[in-house]
Amino acid sequence: MDKKIISDEEVQNGISSGKFKEDGAIIRNIENGQIVKHQHNDNPNSLIPSSLIQVNHSYIYYKTDINTCLNKIQELQITTSLKTLDIVYESIKDQLQATLNYNKTPELLNNNIIENLSAFQREVKDVLNIPKYNKELENYLRQYSSIIPTITQYVNILYIYILNTFKLYEKSSFIKDNIAINKISVLKEKIKNIYEYLLIPNNFSNSIYIDYFLNKDSSLEDAFKYNKFDSRYSDIELLELFKNKHNSNSSNRHYNNEYSINMNVTDVNKRKDIIYELYIILEDIENLENIHEELKDDSFDNSDYEHIIKAIMQR
Repeated sequence: MDKKIISDEEVQNGISSGKFKEDGAIIRNIENGQIVKHQHNDNPNSLIPSSLIQVNHSYIYYKTDINTCLNKIQELQITTSLKTLDIVYESIKDQLQATLNYNKTPELLNNNIIENLSAFQREVKDVLNIPKYNKELENYLRQYSSIIPTITQYVNILYIYILNTFKLYEKSSFIKDNIAINKISVLKEKIKNIYEYLLIPNNFSNSIYIDYFLNKDSSLEDAFKYNKFDSRYSDIELLELFKNKHNSNSSNRHYNNEYSINMNVTDVNKRKDIIYELYIILEDIENLENIHEELKDDSFDNSDYEHIIKAIMQR
């Protein structure tokens, strides 16, 4: 006997149409009484569904939303890892505060930072991979609120490490220390990759730039601000792209009624939120690179040390 693969949606449609009926925890075919599906009460707090596949007479019930389960497992893993790093970060902040309060040498603090830098780098690299499919982008947009603080913490730790290393060692030794600058370079590249992807995920027509151009509640100033860290276009090139996409003879930049953005408004707003957060982080990284150069060139004012450290403590 041939067996028919049937999904949750098809079961519900069958019940609605009168083809199937509920008989307690069992779904039956009204015509011949055959069992279509055994119903189970899934725990909404559990990652594990009650069943994936059931073979019942001529029907094979297949739970098609297995990706939902896998996504939940991935999100739980990320959340657990980020919580662990948050504890590490708070520990480093406490140790930094004790170092300042009691005028201790920051050597123990720096050793603690070195031990944990790789863990931060690994986690940040994992979560900043460019999504391959739209579904992955949706998951990333949903998770970003817990990811951004960890990236900020990582940048703060790099700040602390550079400043403390400068205080601990002579300039000749500081210049040779490439731990921080290498990690900054890797972090900057990863952030810029996802930053540029979120600005233009597949083509310019679906870019955030176009949204800023068409949306009367948006400002072109923001488009050019975010273009600062987009290595693909200068401001002039970006403006030329606007002109090529739309009628340059129009005096109203919101005129183009025939053009519509093929993007979910909620996703666009979420993308804007992430882009803003990543822009701030890229600004911080740029400041960090500048400070590193000042320290190498002896142009850093040592009186700024405590001011910068206290600012980090407030973040």
